[in-house]
Amino acid sequence: MLLDRLKSRPERRSTLVAKELQQYHMDVVTLAERRIHRKGDFVEKSAGYGREETYKGESGVGFAVKTTLASKLKELLCAHSDRLMFLRLPLRKGRYATLISAYAPTMNSSEDDKLAFYLSLLEIIHNIPHEEIVVILSDFNARVGAD
Repeated sequence: MLLDRLKSRPERRSTLVAKELQQYHMDVVTLAERRIHRKGDFVEKSAGYGREETYKGESGVGFAVKTTLASKLKELLCAHSDRLMFLRLPLRKGRYATLISAYAPTMNSSEDDKLAFYLSLLEIIHNIPHEEIVVILSDFNARVGAD
């Protein structure tokens, strides 16, 4: 979805994501295979980004949230691992929607890594109150057919 601007590409890709959020009128997007090397949260014009302080910048998921929405959030984000993160969005009448950003291990990953990922995803889902809306936004690295 990101625009291909090879000639006028901004210095930071986070700036490009912020522009795309604004251009397509998106409030929240999930990011996979992201690498943010700064600690904590940071803000670009129109968007905010965040990561856990212990994140090493190797693989990862995250959210880009429109600044006006981020300022209204009580809980901005919660990282479960470098492959799983969730965000609780307040809705009307005291309800919440939980958005889960997930980046599944590839087919080449060990069975133990795959199992650990899906068990962690289930743990997150089971800990969400039943009355909340749950949306899973993911790169499940799915393959169709023979390679």
